[in-house]
Amino acid sequence: MFRVQANNAVKKGVAATGSVLPIVHLSQSASLQSWKQLFQSFCESTTLYAAEIWGLPYTDIPKRCQTNYFKSILHLPRNTPDCLMRYDMGIATLKWMVIKKALRWYSKVLDMEDQRYLKRCLTRLRALAERAPSSWNNWYLFPSQRNLQ
Repeated sequence: MFRVQANNAVKKGVAATGSVLPIVHLSQSASLQSWKQLFQSFCESTTLYAAEIWGLPYTDIPKRCQTNYFKSILHLPRNTPDCLMRYDMGIATLKWMVIKKALRWYSKVLDMEDQRYLKRCLTRLRALAERAPSSWNNWYLFPSQRNLQ
């Protein structure tokens, strides 16, 4: 279910990229800062919508939208290594944005009152994870089961 959402989010991000690219090309702006700002405003916000819920197990999927955007602006071939492009442009991967959003959301849930359903569900998932740490379908265990490096 979360993989489907991750793929749908990337499709929406690619659609947002498609609508932003003509703006970039018509403006003839050569400012890397403006390209980054446009990406954050349109594409990143569309791609990472609710990523704190679905994103931790699939942190590698949203980066496709980011790399396609910058490769299109720079007219780079698709086989250009993503890591080189991000390094040269000083861009962090969307993986870290997903992790940051998830940690922020998790801390907000922990700060909620104990009667709130969201906190009750998360507390229950944590209790189930402690009883069965090898359960593959417990959302709470995804960060520990995945290599987030």
